Amino acid sequence: MPPAERPPVLVWRRGEALLAVEVDAVLEIARTDAPAGAADAQTVRTRAGEARVLNLPGLPRDRAARAVVLRTAAGLVALPADAVEGIRAMTPDRFAPAPRWLQALAPDHVRGIVTLDDDRLAALLAVDALRQGP
Repeated sequence: MPPAERPPVLVWRRGEALLAVEVDAVLEIARTDAPAGAADAQTVRTRAGEARVLNLPGLPRDRAARAVVLRTAAGLVALPADAVEGIRAMTPDRFAPAPRWLQALAPDHVRGIVTLDDDRLAALLAVDALRQGP
């Protein structure tokens, strides 16, 4: 019997990192109002209102052309995206806990790792741990 399906994930690239979140947390992919590489922005306009931009530790801080807008327990959060790769179906064998070295780098942001069909690894973000900031 095949493993039960897990919720699909949205995968995107920011700098050299591949990031993923379960699709039910994604509100939209929003365009930012500045070209890629422009100065860092604080907010992104979305259909649901303004979302605060959250730059995760270790990732580029320049402005991306798009942002993945998430609905979190703390409200709307926009994560910059250089390229959106798409939605991927997942099975339990594709999920793994984050290794210790990754947990040490981003203990509040990374829930685990997902293996994509082409064997690349994406960091699965802990959506409700993401905060809008002060």
